[in-house]
Amino acid sequence: MAVVVGNITLDGLLGEWTATDRIDGTAPVDGYETYGRTSGDSYVFAIKAPAGTTIGANTTMWLNTDQNSSTGYKIWGWANGVEYKVEFETSGLKLYAVAPTADANGNPVVTLVRSLDYALSADGTTIEFAVPKTAIGSPAGLSALIDINNDAFLPGVYNTAYTVTDTSGLPARTDFTKKVAIVYSDTTAAHYFGLTDVNLAETAYTQLFMAAQNQAAMAGVPFDVLTEADLKDLSKLVNYDAIVFPSFEFVKAADVAAIESNLTLLAKNYNTSFITAGNFMTNSETGAALADSYARMKALFDVQLKASGWSGSSGVTVNSVGSGFDGVGGYTAGETINAYSNSAGVGWLAFDDFTAGTTPLTVIATQTVSGTGGGTYNAVVASSINGDRNVLFSTTSVMGDNNQLSQAISYAVNGATGPTVGLQMSRQSSIVASRTDMDQSQYIDEVHPDDGSAGIYDKMLPILQSWKTAYNFVGSYYINIGDNQSAGEWTNPAYSLPYYQQLLALGNEIGSHSYTHLVNLNPAENTNILTTGTGPGTFDYEFRASRDYIANLLGLDKFSIGAAVPGAGETRATAEQIIQYYDYLTGGYSSYGAGYPGAFGYLSAQDASAGKVYLAPNMKFDFTLIGWEKIGAAAALAEWKKEFDALSKHAELPVILWPWHDYGVTATESGGYTTQMFTDFIAYAYGNGAEFVTLADLADRIKNFEQSSINYSVSGSTVTATVTSADAGKFALDLDNLGTQVIKSVTGWYAYDSDSVFTPKLNGAAATYTITLGAAADDVTHITALPMRAELLSVSGDGTNLSFSLIGEGQMVIDLGNSAGRTVSVSGARIVSQVGDILTLDVGANGQHDVTVTQSAPGVNVAPVITSAAAVSFAENGTGAVLAVTATDAVTQTLTYAISGDDAALFTIDAATGILRFNAAPDFETPQDADHNNVYGVTVSVSDNATPALSATQALSISVTDVAGTTYTGTSSANTFNGTPESDTISGNGGNDTLYGNAGDDTINGGAGSDKMYGGLGNDTYTVDSTGDLVSEVGGGGTDTVKSSVTLSLSDATRVQGDVENLTLTGSNTINGTGNALANVITGNSAANVLTGLDGADTLNGGGGRDRLIGGAGNDTLTGGGGVDAFVFQVPAEGVDTITDFVSRTDYFEISASGFGGGLAAGTSVTLKTVADVAAASNTGTKGYFIYDNSGANAGTVYWDPTGGSGSDAIAFAKIAAGSALVPADFHVV
Repeated sequence: MAVVVGNITLDGLLGEWTATDRIDGTAPVDGYETYGRTSGDSYVFAIKAPAGTTIGANTTMWLNTDQNSSTGYKIWGWANGVEYKVEFETSGLKLYAVAPTADANGNPVVTLVRSLDYALSADGTTIEFAVPKTAIGSPAGLSALIDINNDAFLPGVYNTAYTVTDTSGLPARTDFTKKVAIVYSDTTAAHYFGLTDVNLAETAYTQLFMAAQNQAAMAGVPFDVLTEADLKDLSKLVNYDAIVFPSFEFVKAADVAAIESNLTLLAKNYNTSFITAGNFMTNSETGAALADSYARMKALFDVQLKASGWSGSSGVTVNSVGSGFDGVGGYTAGETINAYSNSAGVGWLAFDDFTAGTTPLTVIATQTVSGTGGGTYNAVVASSINGDRNVLFSTTSVMGDNNQLSQAISYAVNGATGPTVGLQMSRQSSIVASRTDMDQSQYIDEVHPDDGSAGIYDKMLPILQSWKTAYNFVGSYYINIGDNQSAGEWTNPAYSLPYYQQLLALGNEIGSHSYTHLVNLNPAENTNILTTGTGPGTFDYEFRASRDYIANLLGLDKFSIGAAVPGAGETRATAEQIIQYYDYLTGGYSSYGAGYPGAFGYLSAQDASAGKVYLAPNMKFDFTLIGWEKIGAAAALAEWKKEFDALSKHAELPVILWPWHDYGVTATESGGYTTQMFTDFIAYAYGNGAEFVTLADLADRIKNFEQSSINYSVSGSTVTATVTSADAGKFALDLDNLGTQVIKSVTGWYAYDSDSVFTPKLNGAAATYTITLGAAADDVTHITALPMRAELLSVSGDGTNLSFSLIGEGQMVIDLGNSAGRTVSVSGARIVSQVGDILTLDVGANGQHDVTVTQSAPGVNVAPVITSAAAVSFAENGTGAVLAVTATDAVTQTLTYAISGDDAALFTIDAATGILRFNAAPDFETPQDADHNNVYGVTVSVSDNATPALSATQALSISVTDVAGTTYTGTSSANTFNGTPESDTISGNGGNDTLYGNAGDDTINGGAGSDKMYGGLGNDTYTVDSTGDLVSEVGGGGTDTVKSSVTLSLSDATRVQGDVENLTLTGSNTINGTGNALANVITGNSAANVLTGLDGADTLNGGGGRDRLIGGAGNDTLTGGGGVDAFVFQVPAEGVDTITDFVSRTDYFEISASGFGGGLAAGTSVTLKTVADVAAASNTGTKGYFIYDNSGANAGTVYWDPTGGSGSDAIAFAKIAAGSALVPADFHVV
């Protein structure tokens, strides 16, 4: 009677075995079939031999039960590593334990364990047998090598083995949402592209790794980032529909067996699909080829290497076959996907079917090679050898240089039949993130020119405002701070902050472009030379310190700030050093021919855990096109359009990162930049349905997407989709493969278009949508388009009326349902237009908007509809009407206007006419609105006089704009000018003029004659060219500067009155400058000047020439500049002055003998002691001496000891750079 083992009857027949039980799938020996699985409490096997072959004695199955080839008995001294064998003997089928070591004759040492149940077919060609699990130690799996009659060996190459797994012990899948894993292989990264510089290899690999993340997002499939080590954790892997290996050519030899086993289990037991490019697990970490290198590609992808080439292959053209991935994908037959050419050679690989005729491959694209190896080969193939949907790209370039990977991911996860659902990061056709590197931001003369002309940001801001108005454009702006004031490399908040506030008010973002742009390092502008630690030249100084400065300047959370890498492209290691200080980092260019387009995502699994996103520009910088390639504005615009089209080609949702500079858009740098080339590109992207976002917004979307989940099911024309997300308020559920169908309705939800459902914020909750498909949308009121960047919070409706909340700004579209004969009333937004059932609203300025759309039947009172703009601008200092709020009412009634809100107390509205006015003229420089950003917000309400009264409300924003000062130009006569409250430029020209700047940062120049100049409030700049000129800051304020071409003392009350802080000597004459009791900044000209600080902590800069710098009282900062400079000390106890550029044996200390005392005499030499501790210094006798402390906390300090003896009573009076040389000859006594 046949023995039954679990659900298998041992009868020598194959009726209970299926193709999925085959364990020889990719490596069958001709004529043989081998099956294996667990059933009941046993491992059960079936072997079918070719006709005419009777299975009998000397048939052996070797069992490796720990699946470790380095342990156990080695067959023939090298193969596998087994613990047991099953032997067919004349007395039956026997199980033996096999000792690890052979006997003296080289034969295995065996111990009988037990006899086994088995059955042969009638013709002896088929055998079935069972091995009880307990008899072999109950392994979770095993591998087997077989020989039949000592004649046929299965598999034919004993380098590999057949495997069987005890599926009863496999981990269960617990997460059934649609998700892929993307694997970062450290081993492959270290060898990538054959680069010997591991840093460069890892950088290139990481760009591909992030491009794969972007392609998953494009496919609408959330992803996790895995490490190579994660591949050994089966319980983690079972929860993915597919695993993407951007490149996995190299693997640690010790991990091969475990990883291969897990991937085999996934393929056979979980229907997990695999996607990769090029060679897969073919080489060890040393670079050496693994035994039977392509065994894993044969088993998992059903491919074998056919051909390869590099040198002499001058071109490779990749063309679509046209079928897509079983219909998924939009490339047409024969369409060129990519073309590569290089006279030095183009690298390529080609694979063909390993089991042709059994499980044929599907060819997605071909590659035609010219030159050496010329011919046409497979470029992209799909296989289903294990019933899965696996995809192999022939090389990483074929994978990474186009959008086919997103199609492959969609195919692997969703299949190709029926509607599919993905989660998209935008509701529009593309995302365009604009990055502006504000390289000029640290140059004070570019930001605020001395001559009073418009600075670079005076030119840029009107351009940005025009883009916002025309295209709802926003972007990210990255600033430098500068740390070299004497060289003009610094930030004056008084000048820069108003510009930055205006940028933020327009909805833009400000981030760090490093502290100094690394302009003073060697090599300059290369972040790869930065070091760890603190201080100049470190990552901490350039990126942590700049982050904190910006946060303090703008009042921002420092962890909300992003950064852009300046100068040369950075390596992955450098990027990791920088990103530690930020939530996101945007680095060097990565796109076609220089990396991979779309390198957006996480640099590593660690960064994914920390939520730190990296964003590489995938379009060329303006400098590259104009400053480097010098192709001109027209060609640059054409190149940008070409890049935009290539990135968008066959893309579900392309993400574009467009980088440019402040000097480019303002055309302040020569070379052919024009503002129009930028405007035209923005218009082109806008016309193609782009959504403009900041990089911070993009980084947040990537994080939220990666952490979201989605699942769906399809039943006939009904699609049920569930999404879970921390914030999906800017996302959409995108339906594909709909054929001629559209979204007909969504149960209880009223925000969708023909193929997308707009999702709300969710806050970590799950939402399920029941979507009905049909030939046309139902006639119900629903949102069909939302403003760019708007975050949808909630929607409710009944098919006729609609209420919703969102955070954002701009226009949106609603398709009205059941509208015949009804009157539309809107509260919380302004009606822009209504054409038939299509209602366009403007929700107003950025903020939360709660909007209600009501349709009332004829004869029923409806609320008024506000028709005036929701956002207006008003020039500062004005006293007229801000605007007239207007409204319409379907039933003519008396309307009453009112205001409320945070800033309402600053306004008055005429209740009858709706005229809105400021109570007091607004001042741009001193904003009074609640947020102090010059955007004033009120809520306007309009009520009718019905009983009960109905009303409409609108959030109204009033942006107060800066008014540039007036320019006044006098004649040769005596002129009198009174400036405005703004920053005026007043020139008297000839005559004895009287000039009043009043408030504002004024520039006042009397010109010829004896002029009286009164600055008033603000940071004023005066030009003095005559001893008869008078500068008055009496009653003024701010930080003021006098530019004088004649000798001037700020403490001379006959020439300077009030508090003036700074003095700059101009021209080339030998003149002198003296400060006052304030902390002055005094700057010399190119001649020999005497600069005297007097009281206060002064900053003196001699400039060129042989200068004498006298700090006076206080701790002063002295910079001699060019030439031989004297640093004058008249008494030793006036403070400790810091000399920034002292050069021994060139510059010198000028010491007053009478002021210092201690026995000094004019013209005599001095005694100088150089010590490591001033207290330990000593001098014989009683004559005074100088001490130079050259180490420790006081290194660089110069002391005077007037009494001689111990230095414990020495007086510090100067400090030079630590480590500088100092000799007695550097002291001149006068």
